[in-house]
Amino acid sequence: MAAFSRLDLGPNLRTGLGPEYFSSLLGGEMPTPLQVATAFVESINSQDLSGVIHSVSDDSRFFVDGEPPTVGRESLRDAWAGYFEAFPAYLIFVDESYERPDAVYLVGHTRGSHVPSELEKIPSSVIWRCEVTDDLVAEWSVFPASEGNRRRFDLPEPAV
Repeated sequence: MAAFSRLDLGPNLRTGLGPEYFSSLLGGEMPTPLQVATAFVESINSQDLSGVIHSVSDDSRFFVDGEPPTVGRESLRDAWAGYFEAFPAYLIFVDESYERPDAVYLVGHTRGSHVPSELEKIPSSVIWRCEVTDDLVAEWSVFPASEGNRRRFDLPEPAV
């Protein structure tokens, strides 16, 4: 399994240039799904609403386990803008990453979110599932990193 490494994709990533920027950065090659997912996290972590929105497909879905999905770029713009305003210190920390045929799975924890701070400190407590289509985020789903969800997504138990 691939270990997470922070990708240095440069400051232009935050301008919302999309897949064309990746292609030029990678010498004409299109980004891997893991690079797309990692760039999406970087846009979230810098609260770059334009970068987040330019990284998703027109019909992108955002799903938090147990809640109804948010669908469509404009709905996602409103949702992320509201979240960034409500939680200006929100950050995602990726502890593990796995690229599978169906999706990229990032496992980690957060800081500054709506989750109680004592839970945010637990490494590898959240699973983010990212489906990538045409180099854009088609679905971003969030699940607790329970033993059952790790089995469901065929993810190994975290290293102790």
